[in-house]
Amino acid sequence: MGNAAVKSKQTEIRMRGRAVSRGVAIGKITQLIGTRIQFPRTPINPLKVSDELKRFERAISMARMQLNALLKKRASKSHTSQKEIIEAQLLMLDDPSLSGEIARSIAEEHVSFEWAVVSVTERFRRQFEKNSNGVFHERALDVQDICNKLLSTSQTLSQLQSIPKDSIVVAREITPATLIELSRNGIAGVITERGGWTSHAFILARELGIASVTGIKNASRLLRQGSTAIVDGFSGTVFVSPSALTFKSYTNSGKRISETKNKQSRFQPRKSLVTLDGLEIRIRVNLDRIENYERARKFGAHGVGLFRSELLLESQDCNISEKEQTQKFTELMKSSDGQPVNIRTFDFDLNTCLPGVHDDLERNPALGLRGIRWNILDQKPFREQISALLRSSSFGDLGIVIPMVSDLREILFAKEIIQRETRRLKKRGVKVKEPRLGAMIEVPSAAILCDVILQEVDFLCLGTNDLVQYLLAVDRDNESVANFFRTIHPAVLKVLKNIFVAAEARNKPVTVCGEMAGSTFYSPILIGLGATDLSMNSRSIPKVQEAISNIALDEAREIAEQLLNCSSADESEKRLQEFLKKRWRHITGYELSS
Repeated sequence: MGNAAVKSKQTEIRMRGRAVSRGVAIGKITQLIGTRIQFPRTPINPLKVSDELKRFERAISMARMQLNALLKKRASKSHTSQKEIIEAQLLMLDDPSLSGEIARSIAEEHVSFEWAVVSVTERFRRQFEKNSNGVFHERALDVQDICNKLLSTSQTLSQLQSIPKDSIVVAREITPATLIELSRNGIAGVITERGGWTSHAFILARELGIASVTGIKNASRLLRQGSTAIVDGFSGTVFVSPSALTFKSYTNSGKRISETKNKQSRFQPRKSLVTLDGLEIRIRVNLDRIENYERARKFGAHGVGLFRSELLLESQDCNISEKEQTQKFTELMKSSDGQPVNIRTFDFDLNTCLPGVHDDLERNPALGLRGIRWNILDQKPFREQISALLRSSSFGDLGIVIPMVSDLREILFAKEIIQRETRRLKKRGVKVKEPRLGAMIEVPSAAILCDVILQEVDFLCLGTNDLVQYLLAVDRDNESVANFFRTIHPAVLKVLKNIFVAAEARNKPVTVCGEMAGSTFYSPILIGLGATDLSMNSRSIPKVQEAISNIALDEAREIAEQLLNCSSADESEKRLQEFLKKRWRHITGYELSS
């Protein structure tokens, strides 16, 4: 909570969005700009404007050199269309209307060259896209490419580190890498225009305890730098220039939240979690950062259900050596006290790892080159990661999880790489313990073929967030279709039930590691469908343990069966609400919006 002062003369503005991370935050607004690479709006001292203009001039020179080098490379080859594109971009780069507008923004608005580049090129790009002529649409792509080239020399992280503690960050959308960096500064809250409850960034925000609201239209334009704001991560309300009364009310509510957190920190974990009629449920933790495991263990987590290894790549260049990975994985394995640790291999898309380079190819990254698909095409990084994982395997109970599986051949490919790297390391005298192999079930084809996949793996990790997205054709990060993301849609529940049945038939475990597992609203339904192994962020563990210890398996099966027989998502949600009121009033700590 920040200590931002409230100016009583200003008129309070209230905006309603969608709560995606619980909590209350008060602070001064700091704006971010950019998509994959994000920059804060930091004021430039008027005396330093000339230095900033020189940075911009150097960026133009480097971009020009890159384009001329590409042009020279194409000169001896018959790439006429590519040469024309490069020549058009060179002309655009030297166009005074573009470069002059960027320079004017730096000089008059006293902003960094990065902020000026992104804001000006975004304006030019939108103007081109409005024109129905196809040529203008291509110019929009050229403008975006020029923007990426100009930003390629920027020190992004050093700028993010300059954001003041207790700031309220405002952006069109926020990336997990940006959020990780900002969390080190102790930011208070996040407001975005886009993003959903199950987006990776907001899953991380909940783990970090950063109050967040999304779906605030035109937030980047309407919420001004330096204004005082309150983020209500319970109701989804944002207050800008809050009145003294509102400020006092939320300051008091913040104190109550702090008291709740203190109670949670004194929470006594259960050695074993059982339902009222004796079914044992195992609770594990989803980890984004290794240092968070100790807190999860204190809350009662029995191992790591899912470690998202791609978040080790906190810098934007996606560059981490095998040695560094080995150190990180070994640290995690040692901290687990012999409990199972499931580490998912890198699951990122081209736009995230190589921002701007593949924007024209990856229009829909969720359906693009990510997870195991990338590993098959570019095997060297995958081999290095498998080698790092195997080097850490002797320090505990390691499970390697393969993401984005859609076909059995992808599992067979992963097994071959693991076997090859195991032989190589053993020849070098490295101690290797055979890891468990798991598959992420998040693609409909994998869900349908899970009985076949189970023949080649030791366990499954059930990623409900992506599975719901793909089953219902609803973008989990698109706020405009958020109401169509229906977690207990009958089709979703039928697929989940089939997975549990197939796994039970082969006596192999299924760890549910999506957002459903960490919700007291949905975890009892999962148990009714057949789940016994739930993995969630550490903050969800106490409330889920409390809920599960107060229900019976036969009740959970009863409501699950009712929902399976529903014909629509609306009917499912109505039936569940009725059941909760009638039978489970004592566990009504659930999140209706989750």
